[in-house]
Amino acid sequence: MIEGEASAPEAMHPEGPDRQGDRAAPSFAELFGDLWGDGVMLLKREIALAKLETTENVRRAGVHIALVIAGALIAFAGGVVLLLCMAALVAWAFLALGATAGAAVAAGLACVGLGAAGGGAALLYCGGRNLRNQSILPAATIENLKRDTQCIKQAAL
Repeated sequence: MIEGEASAPEAMHPEGPDRQGDRAAPSFAELFGDLWGDGVMLLKREIALAKLETTENVRRAGVHIALVIAGALIAFAGGVVLLLCMAALVAWAFLALGATAGAAVAAGLACVGLGAAGGGAALLYCGGRNLRNQSILPAATIENLKRDTQCIKQAAL
C-alpha cells in the first residue's frame, strides 16, 4: 500500500471505520413494518401457489375422469357384444338340455346379465374409491401457510 492512501473500508467511510456517517440504525417500528410487509407478501405468494396447485389438481382429476369415461364407453360397446355372445352360448346350452327356445333365451340373458351387473358394480366401487382418494386441495401449500403464519406470529412477539 502506498503511503497517504486510505484502505478500502476507510475510503468508503471517510469518518473512519467506527462511524457509519449520517445513516442511523432502523427503528423497531421500521423493522416491524418490514417484517409485516414481508409476511404479507409471503402469504400472498403462498395463496397464489395454493390457487395454482388447486388448479393443477383439478386438471389432473379432470384428465382421470375423462379417461374413466372414455374407457367406460369403449368397454360398454365391447361388453354388449360379448354379453350377447355369452347369452347365445348359454341359451344354446339350455336348448341342448331340452329347454324350449324362449326359456333358453331368457335363462341365457338372465345368467349373463347377472354376471355383468356384478362385474359392473365391482368396477364402479373400485373407481369411486380411487376417485374419492384423489384430493384437489393444495395440501403442501396449506402446510406452508400454517408454518409461515406460525413464523410470523413468533417473530412479532
